[in-house]
Amino acid sequence: MLGETVQVTGQGAGLHLVLELRQPLSDEVAFVARAQEQGCRILPFSDFFVAAPQGKSRLLLGFGGITTEEIGPGVACLARLLEEQDE
Repeated sequence: MLGETVQVTGQGAGLHLVLELRQPLSDEVAFVARAQEQGCRILPFSDFFVAAPQGKSRLLLGFGGITTEEIGPGVACLARLLEEQDE
């Protein structure tokens, strides 16, 4: 569903995944706000850096407080938002 648009990293770090986006977001905060409005709970990875790496966009996905039934729709929502971002 997300295919070549992201690389998953940090999957061994507990209850979170880090998605590194192949195409940087023009406005990470606005993207995260749009995702949250649509029920896709993600966090801007830049919130966890003193100085975020330039030219890279990352998103933090937590999966500790959701059911397995919520994962598919959440990934579909994220894929749709990333597709819209590229248009």
